Amino acid sequence: MGLYDIFCAGLYTSVAAEDGMMWQRAQMLSLALVGIAFVWFCSDYTGAVSRRFRLASTGFFVVMALTMAAAPDSIIFRVDRPVLRAFRFLGRSVSYREVEFSLVGTSFHLLCILAFIYMLIVGLRFYQRESPQRAVPLMAALVCFFFGVVHDSAVAAGMIQSIYLLEYSYMGMVFLMAARLSTEVAEVSQTRALLNEMETRFRAFFQNTAVGLALTDCDGIVKRANPGLSQMFGESATSLVGQSVLDHFHSDDRATLTRMMDRIINGQGNTFRSERRFQWPDGSVFWGDISISTVSSADSTEELEGLIWIIVGITERRRAVDSLRGLNEELETRVQNRTRTLIETNRRLEDSLQKLRDDEEAGKSIQTSLLPPPIEQIGPLVFSRYLEPSFYVSGDFVDYFRIDEKHVGFYIADVSGHGVSSAFITVLLKSFMSYARERFMNGEEQVVLDPAMLLTRLNTELLGQDVGKHLTLFYGVIESDTNRLTFASGGQFPYPIMLSGGTADRMKVKGTPLGMFPFSTYENTELDLPTSFVCAFFSDGVLDLLDQDGLMDRQQHLESVVEQSDGDIGRMVKRLNLAGQTMPPNDISVLTVQRV
Repeated sequence: MGLYDIFCAGLYTSVAAEDGMMWQRAQMLSLALVGIAFVWFCSDYTGAVSRRFRLASTGFFVVMALTMAAAPDSIIFRVDRPVLRAFRFLGRSVSYREVEFSLVGTSFHLLCILAFIYMLIVGLRFYQRESPQRAVPLMAALVCFFFGVVHDSAVAAGMIQSIYLLEYSYMGMVFLMAARLSTEVAEVSQTRALLNEMETRFRAFFQNTAVGLALTDCDGIVKRANPGLSQMFGESATSLVGQSVLDHFHSDDRATLTRMMDRIINGQGNTFRSERRFQWPDGSVFWGDISISTVSSADSTEELEGLIWIIVGITERRRAVDSLRGLNEELETRVQNRTRTLIETNRRLEDSLQKLRDDEEAGKSIQTSLLPPPIEQIGPLVFSRYLEPSFYVSGDFVDYFRIDEKHVGFYIADVSGHGVSSAFITVLLKSFMSYARERFMNGEEQVVLDPAMLLTRLNTELLGQDVGKHLTLFYGVIESDTNRLTFASGGQFPYPIMLSGGTADRMKVKGTPLGMFPFSTYENTELDLPTSFVCAFFSDGVLDLLDQDGLMDRQQHLESVVEQSDGDIGRMVKRLNLAGQTMPPNDISVLTVQRV
């Protein structure tokens, strides 16, 4: 391009057409040499120029160079068409003489432009498919150079009046690519420094690690060994080179190692690991954890260069394992003896547990027999119950019964705790209520008609028995003729829910649980019942199964369930998902009273 610049300067000073043809030839010759270098540069930089185009373009530019150097003037130029070029540049008048190109000369210009168009396409593909970061400066350089080629071809063809700019376009390309290549040189320098650092670290690791390391060929001949392996095999690292690594292993293990080497060399895996024995020159036997991996050739990942052996000494661990195995055998014998004893003990325990289960089943049957029917109509009132214990027997209890022709009594109770001790209190409660009914029928007293008095006496009875339990209780008496409810509450929660006219309201009644304080007192509350109603009672075990956050939110949820179920106990149980509960965390009981 420096020659091209000189030839342009010579052309600008030509005063005869013959001088102009000489300088034009020289320009085209230098441009052909630049084209060859430029095509090969782009091919090397991108790797995307096809071999066919590379050879074809090189041949074209060679032919162009030879033509410009040796062909007669009449082939390249139209010698009978001299041209006077005149224009102003930077305020000065410039004029020179040259000759129009013939068809051959014009064709060379057009083919040069086509070649550079192809290089632009190559650069665009390189940007889209390979590396945008590397392609941006190349694309800018190609556009700059292409502009120069087109401009100078237009000047040579007489289409525009201007100086030749190709040498300046070329300098722009040089600056752009130099900036990019300098960056790549810096990156290569950094990569080389990093590789040197990694190699230094690898050497340090290879020399200083206590693990045995060896690089062998595919036949197991040692090419390099570290001091760790030298210490394991009892020979210097230098003397190990050239020996077969298999010769240092126990004779009983060599066949296995050879077989595994053959497998990974034949492509049936690229690594192998096993615990094998190796020997010192004096015949001492040691154990090692052996790992063998393949090393691919730098030229091809499919071609193996050799094998890497990594050996970790595990002799002490093996001795510990053997010692542990002996202890395990001794322990196994003791365990077998102890197991026979445990089996016999477990058999006796299972017999005892079965007897206990039988007793619990019997207790459940007894408690169930004390409960009233699941659905019972007494006069105009219909009672329904649902009860699910947290174990075999329940600390919850419900009952309903006729007192006389005008009165019907019912109650729901929840004893503290679970299991047999709580179920015992329900039996005591059933006995107490039956005794109160019996004394009423014998005309001795009317406590059964007075809920507050009955709860007071029951509180005294529980404290006198000193059973260590307390209970919550709601006891009510309904006079069927007047449809009036008289009741007292001993701390029953959640509150009862009255459903009438499609609307559910809670009955806020408070009281102290029975069996806790000797000074507890209870009061009767009288309530005129609607003509048609459903009154629902729940034990606190139902609250434990609800998802709402607070107790009041759960109470409101119960009210909505009663409304949506229209007071039907079966639908309430289904909506509360009580039927699917088997041995829930707390006893569950539901009682409904309905007037039909």
